[in-house]
Amino acid sequence: MNRLGVGRANRMGIVDDPALHTLAQRIAIARDERDGGGPSTGPAGSTGRSGTTDSTGARSPILVGITGSVAVGKSTLAAGVASALRDDGRVVEVVSTDGFLWPNEELNRLGLAMRKGFPESYDRDGLASLLRAIAARGCGGMVIPIYDHFRYDVSPTERHVLTRADVVVIEGLCLLGPGAECASGPIAEPLDLTIYVDADAADIEAWHRARFVANARRAAAEPGGFWDLFSGFDDASLDTAAAYTWDEINAENLRSHVLPGRGDADIVVTKAADHSIVGIHPNPEH
Repeated sequence: MNRLGVGRANRMGIVDDPALHTLAQRIAIARDERDGGGPSTGPAGSTGRSGTTDSTGARSPILVGITGSVAVGKSTLAAGVASALRDDGRVVEVVSTDGFLWPNEELNRLGLAMRKGFPESYDRDGLASLLRAIAARGCGGMVIPIYDHFRYDVSPTERHVLTRADVVVIEGLCLLGPGAECASGPIAEPLDLTIYVDADAADIEAWHRARFVANARRAAAEPGGFWDLFSGFDDASLDTAAAYTWDEINAENLRSHVLPGRGDADIVVTKAADHSIVGIHPNPEH
């Protein structure tokens, strides 16, 4: 497998990797195939997804799902792909499925506090309804819940209002695999293109543990959030806590729900231990 390129971080902290532009090209091709080779916008009545246009005559955005394990780099990849698409003149919105996690209070009530990230910890009907609405009517003006990683909870007040876009990237868990469904069917059904971010499980575990420890260490400088729970831990205790959350929560979720969804993705992006992208392939399992 050939390394596709290790890029440089730009001023936004997004790695300028040639692989990101390759993915952006795949997304543009998928949009053209869906729309019969047409441009991003057109007159009312032009044929997009089932002929759908919004009130301005713009075609509904292409919906791209990016999923994979906790800590594999879904958010970073989504931000990088969005940046590459914007370089090509596309208007892009990025939505995280984290915003559709049930609030901590509800998770505690349901006995799911230690199942956060598993399919049942999400408002699957709400997530599916959003994707279907964007596919049918476009995304302009839609209001999206925001997940507060500092508080480790869905924000009770913050919301993101989407603008009209050419591409909407949905990144996170609960898009593919067992449990990623609701009463109306598979959550991923409205997606035009799905991308699975893959890496060796040992590398993902190492990334998770490093991120956990870094977040906990920041608690001393940024008190008042979830990570205050670990502010007094020494290095060995932090590593033990990080290993526990991987072994008991995230590794189980990966085995039972996330990895089985890889076969349903259109494209598999493979990462090396240094986070570089070393492969972008149509999914042979699909």
